[in-house]
Amino acid sequence: MGAVTETKRLQFVDMVKGIAILCVVSVHLVAPSLFRSGIDHIMEIMLAAFFFFSGYFYRPGKKKIGENLKARAKALLIPFFKYSLFFWGVGTLYLVSSGGAPINEALCCLRNFYGGCIWNRTIQNWFGWEYYSLGKRYFFLADFWFLIAMMLASIVFFIIVDRVIYSRLRTLIAVAALFAVTGILRGFAIDLPYNLQLVPFWTAFMLLGALAGNFCLFEIEALQGKKEWLFGLIALAGGVAIALVFPANSNIFRGSFAENEVLSMLLSIVASILGVWGLGILCKKIEAKGIRVKELAWLGSHSLLIYLYHMFFAWIISIITGFSVMYPEEPDVKTLLLSILMTVACFTLCILRYVLGDIITGKLSKNPAAWGKVRTVVCAVVLGAIALGSAFMGYRSAELGPKAELELNKKIHAADLDGLFTANDVKDTIYVTGHQNPDTDAVCSSILCANLLTALGHDATPVVLGNLNNETKYVLEQAGIDEPEVLDSAAGKYFFLVDHSDYLQSAEGMDTATILGVVDHHGIGDISTANQVIYDAKPLGSTGTVLWLQYRDYGLTVDRDMARLIISAIMSETQNLTTSSVTEADQQAVKTLQKTAGILETEEYWNEMFKASVSHEGASNEDILHNDWKQYEAGDVKYSISVAECFDEDEVKEMAGRMKKVLPDSLAADGVDYAYAEVYASHDDVSVCYIVPADKGSEDAFRKAFGEKAEFDGNYFIMNTVISRDGELVPELTKVFEEQAQEQEQE
Repeated sequence: MGAVTETKRLQFVDMVKGIAILCVVSVHLVAPSLFRSGIDHIMEIMLAAFFFFSGYFYRPGKKKIGENLKARAKALLIPFFKYSLFFWGVGTLYLVSSGGAPINEALCCLRNFYGGCIWNRTIQNWFGWEYYSLGKRYFFLADFWFLIAMMLASIVFFIIVDRVIYSRLRTLIAVAALFAVTGILRGFAIDLPYNLQLVPFWTAFMLLGALAGNFCLFEIEALQGKKEWLFGLIALAGGVAIALVFPANSNIFRGSFAENEVLSMLLSIVASILGVWGLGILCKKIEAKGIRVKELAWLGSHSLLIYLYHMFFAWIISIITGFSVMYPEEPDVKTLLLSILMTVACFTLCILRYVLGDIITGKLSKNPAAWGKVRTVVCAVVLGAIALGSAFMGYRSAELGPKAELELNKKIHAADLDGLFTANDVKDTIYVTGHQNPDTDAVCSSILCANLLTALGHDATPVVLGNLNNETKYVLEQAGIDEPEVLDSAAGKYFFLVDHSDYLQSAEGMDTATILGVVDHHGIGDISTANQVIYDAKPLGSTGTVLWLQYRDYGLTVDRDMARLIISAIMSETQNLTTSSVTEADQQAVKTLQKTAGILETEEYWNEMFKASVSHEGASNEDILHNDWKQYEAGDVKYSISVAECFDEDEVKEMAGRMKKVLPDSLAADGVDYAYAEVYASHDDVSVCYIVPADKGSEDAFRKAFGEKAEFDGNYFIMNTVISRDGELVPELTKVFEEQAQEQEQE
């Protein structure tokens, strides 16, 4: 297979890479966050350019495969180890000197990074640790992942070209096969480590680059002159248009696809090929016209160094100022200015390195050897200055910066908890449980709270008070967490209660247990204690949100599994953030934890949760009634509310009929005076809600509570919107029953 014959650097290629690295850097800044959806898609074209031209210059037979791999390892692996180790060392000096992290955790972070980054971006390595043990303070290390992935793609590329491919046709077949492998991996959701997902796709674009060099793709005789300008513009515009109009191709070069996996991949391939081809033709025409673009070409020839400096300055600004200038959640003027400063510093340092390098290496001296020694000394002084500066900034921030206030806040919260356990002489296991007939919020909150207590040095374990529903089982399966054990009796044990504070909803024997804490998002129940207790109840959409805030107060990092539980609890309790009980805190929790949880498409995840939750296959009417069943007490009566979710209106009507059959018998069986079942469907454009009363008394009480808001058809109350059990049904019914009790007392 032929190849391009140029032996010197091609300026038009460096121009393309220069444009590409500018786009990559710009996407990391605050300004594009206001219109990131468009920028992200266009950047995929720019990423394709690096892999495309990596194969463009390959010449089969000139070097043996071992020599090629050695050269590629020198270009990719040496920077990987050199820069990541240097950045880690500077970060450790700063964090240890500022009290932000003990040295043993910093060493674990380094071990986990080098052990885990080879396999996936989340850095979950063979030892089961995560680099998130130090939170985002070491996040910059993750951005070296692509060097390992590129090395793996290069290995596959050299093997295919040197050992298998001897013709253009076979190259095209190999490209199609690699794209097919990518489609199979993504289309069938085969769970491979992150970097391995990218290898076939990146390799295919390297092979396309090799073909482009063979076909002289950027020198088409039929398109010489003005036609070539026009064709380049049309190709580039076409690629950009596909990227913008069909956002399904977003992030394909970074391993994530939209709902239609195969179509998404095909769109991205077409957009990237057209974009790179058009941009290459235009840059080649600019070069041919003699237009001065040396600066742009220089950026392209030093793209890797620019990226590394860019990441370094972003991290330095982040840990010292506390402002995230890369993918900031809430863009403002200050972060915008810092991001601009970071970029200017990045390019300035890169330029100075080579300007000073020309002087120091002896290009302006008659004694290169002597200047070589000077260069070594200067580099050592610069590195030493950076290290000492990092340590100095660490000590200063420990005394003066906001970090000290944050650390003080963490210590106060932890001391409160330690004091509680000491005062109650807690020596046994602390059990954390939600209410009876546990829903997703109750189960996830139990696990979250137990994990928080364990992280703070206490022996805690989550338990449940009944079988889990299908939605909760799905959530735990996706998070890779085992189902908690079912608790038989609470008598004589230590407890933290989550998502409830009533004896009726709690475990048998709770009145003889020692309750140490309550974490809830409902009103105050009837549970009382003689001992001191931590009571944290907030008017939020989910108990999971309350626990997210606690993790922040205690200074604990939320890892992937816990992040998935928090998001799942919130989405389940608020019906994907659609109920009236949703607060700003709920929305921010989901938004903040998406990347950590690996749930980039919350709508898609919610749909899978929803499918699991509405599945009632094989369940009896009694099972469905008690699947999500809660008992309450108000005035002198007891009442229950069961909730059943369905897929559409027809299923809601059918389920309401089934509940109508079993509700009357449940009054005596469950020992309640009134009983209701809320049956609803709420997704996309479907919003149906039926309230099924058990008898005439339940019907009259509900009519008194909601009046004209509910239409009664003779069997069910038809609501005009889906209502929250704890946020709307319980408060209104409780008011009715308490007024009823007062009237009876007056009589």
